[in-house]
Parts: sequence; C-alpha cells; structure tokens
Amino acid sequence: MSDSDPPIRIRKIGHVGIYCRDLPKMVDFYTRMLGLKVSDVNEKGMTFLRFGAQTTTASCSRRCPRRTRRRVPAPRSSSR
Repeated sequence: MSDSDPPIRIRKIGHVGIYCRDLPKMVDFYTRMLGLKVSDVNEKGMTFLRFGAQTTTASCSRRCPRRTRRRVPAPRSSSR
C-alpha cells in the first residue's frame, strides 16, 4: 500500500447524505481514508463526493445548530 492508497478499500457504495459539525474534517476523512473525490461544492457549502465513475456517492453538509431542548415532564401515573 502506498501513501496515496486509502487505508479502507471500497468496491461499491450507494448514495448517502451526512450531516456533520465540522465539514472540513469530514471531507478530509472521506477523501483521505476512503479515497472519495470532491466532485462539487454548492453555494451553501454542501460538498458532494464521488467514488470512481459514480456521479454522487455522498453529500456532506453542516449540521443545523442544536436547538435548545425543552424539558418535557414525565407522564403521571394513572393510578391515584
């Protein structure tokens, strides 16, 4: 295995959509470790990756900021 060969070899992969907190790290992982290639980046920063002759294999985009979670009270027992 040379330095340019990815550590994990893929034969075939279907389309996946991935939301992440750190888009550059995610793209680095999929390109360096799995050997995917960046095929396009849209105006919102969504990055499209491909494997071999496939057009789009994965699309990576930033995750929406976490909303403040509301606390929901536990249901009360029906027995009194």
